[in-house]
Amino acid sequence: TITGSGDYVTNDELSQITPGEHQMKVAAYVTVDGVEVLSEKVSKKFNKSVQTGVFTDIPQIYIKSGNITSDYHTENDVSVTVVDQDGGSKGQACVDDTGSHPNAASFKTYADIVDSKSNIKIRGNTTAGQPKKAWNIKFSGKTSVLGLPKGKKWNLLANSMDKSLMRDTLSYNFGLENGVTYTSQSRYVDVYLNGEFKGNYQLCEPVEAKSNRVEIDAYNADNNDILLEVGTRNEPDVDHFTTAILRQTFDVNDPEKGDDLSDDEVNAKIDRARTFLNEFESTLRNSEDDLYEISRYIDIDTFVDFYIANELFKNVDFNFSSTRFYIKDNKLYAGPMWDLDLSSGNCKSSYYTDYYVNGDSAKGFRCRNHEYFKRLFRNPEFQE
Repeated sequence: TITGSGDYVTNDELSQITPGEHQMKVAAYVTVDGVEVLSEKVSKKFNKSVQTGVFTDIPQIYIKSGNITSDYHTENDVSVTVVDQDGGSKGQACVDDTGSHPNAASFKTYADIVDSKSNIKIRGNTTAGQPKKAWNIKFSGKTSVLGLPKGKKWNLLANSMDKSLMRDTLSYNFGLENGVTYTSQSRYVDVYLNGEFKGNYQLCEPVEAKSNRVEIDAYNADNNDILLEVGTRNEPDVDHFTTAILRQTFDVNDPEKGDDLSDDEVNAKIDRARTFLNEFESTLRNSEDDLYEISRYIDIDTFVDFYIANELFKNVDFNFSSTRFYIKDNKLYAGPMWDLDLSSGNCKSSYYTDYYVNGDSAKGFRCRNHEYFKRLFRNPEFQE
């Protein structure tokens, strides 16, 4: 008899069972005529192999869910379990007296998470149509997952169009280490949906104006803080606007209507953001040689760092999709990094005809085609 802790039986508990065939019975206490009776609910046979605790340094996420669509379920009826390392010992340090341990990869660092009141939906636009789906998961409360800062919402990026699975991770980490503010942290995980292995995924902090994420006060109606995304899709359920001077179209990521702010309050913020950006664009167009005047509207350092990271990775989408800016304390900042799975030459030359120079994706400058950077690079001081 094993008494499971929470909603599942742990590997440590199963380790006490001898190899071979066993029968697991899951039961619950029910009240019959005022008396609690143990009522058998489920009975299933299983085999335990001689080898137990196959060590791996890849954490696992197990999802139990009904049909998954592009909308969250009406009820929070999804079970999500996060296990740091299969077979490891929870809480053990990964070092010994010599400073390292030969089996460090077999040790768990973070406690398991079991949340039976989670939610899930399909994420992405182009990626939503891929066989390997990307998902957004939402826990019942803010949770630290695999050592990352607490949050309620998390992205499971499939990287289905990047067979190396590395471009997003490498570019985000490069951005984080080189000044691109609020760029998402991530961890690799193996994902199982309803008992079926779905592949290796990138568990990632979403880009959102929340604590521990993009630290701006977007849901304060009295300021101008706002999170924007370069957008050309004009999705019907997303607020967007186009500036008057350089005709730049932005989707509004945060604040969202119906989420702490009224529609009128969000519309007022959007109007103020449009006015601010029109003033900036007018200055950028008329005072290209005056970096001090330009710096009254933008944080120069974030624009420099953001450009370097995206240009180095040759971000194919930089000029028309997924590129983020935010206004904080009446100044425009560039970042964070996002959506670089088609960077570093991972795109069709027949479609992105201007991406390759004489067949070489590493040549030329991609990100200087964005209207803001095109004009900033006309300033020698900014270019230096």
